[in-house]
Amino acid sequence: RGKFAVVKKCINNETKEVVAAKFIKKRRKGKSAREEILREVVMLEMAMSHPRLVDLLEVYETPSELILITEYCEGGELFHECVIEESFQEQDVVKLVIQILEGLVFLHEQKIVHLDLKPQNILLTKPFPHGNIKICDLGFACLVHKGEDIRDIIGTADYVAPEVLDYEPLDIQTDMWSMGVLTYVMLTAFSPFAGDNQQETFCNISTVKLDFPEELFDDKSEHCKDFISKLLVKNSRKRLTARQCLEHPWLKSYVIQ
Repeated sequence: RGKFAVVKKCINNETKEVVAAKFIKKRRKGKSAREEILREVVMLEMAMSHPRLVDLLEVYETPSELILITEYCEGGELFHECVIEESFQEQDVVKLVIQILEGLVFLHEQKIVHLDLKPQNILLTKPFPHGNIKICDLGFACLVHKGEDIRDIIGTADYVAPEVLDYEPLDIQTDMWSMGVLTYVMLTAFSPFAGDNQQETFCNISTVKLDFPEELFDDKSEHCKDFISKLLVKNSRKRLTARQCLEHPWLKSYVIQ
């Protein structure tokens, strides 16, 4: 449940298929948000041909809501496993990071930037340790066109990139910063830049105040720290791309079961 949307588990009366229904309010703060919601529909339609992106099945409209019917992922949000349950070993994280990157490579080749990559927007098709990754919630996603600037204050505080805070142009590399934060969280259940309040968090992000405390990383490989360090770089052009990430020694060093 979010501020403007709620997701419910539903059953298709005709096929008996279990699906997810996202009910999105068309009015936000007294203004119509229909165009924004339809943008999410377009992004989902562009992404639905890839196994790492959640499938959009149908769209319905009522006077007050748009309802997006998508495939149901019974494993739930990655957030529950990595932050609440702290389930992951490093090898688990490698497998999941590879799958997330496969989805990002596809999105970025379609010139789509997600702009809200976080554990709540990554689903598991089956309960952990089974199942595969599905990236969902393209509500903030945008098409990146050459010569056009995207500047917006969007995303979730802990995962937002420095260029968002500085109101600089955003591009597909903005997602790669979030990928670095996401990897850190999956490995440790802690956010690398979290402060006592939002202002302190934003300050930590802007100054790239990154460290790898021994109590969190003493049993983690040097490769994983190097991987994160190559993503959490202030200059977005110097961050690894999604495709380059897949060639990083950390992801190559584990034999995926």
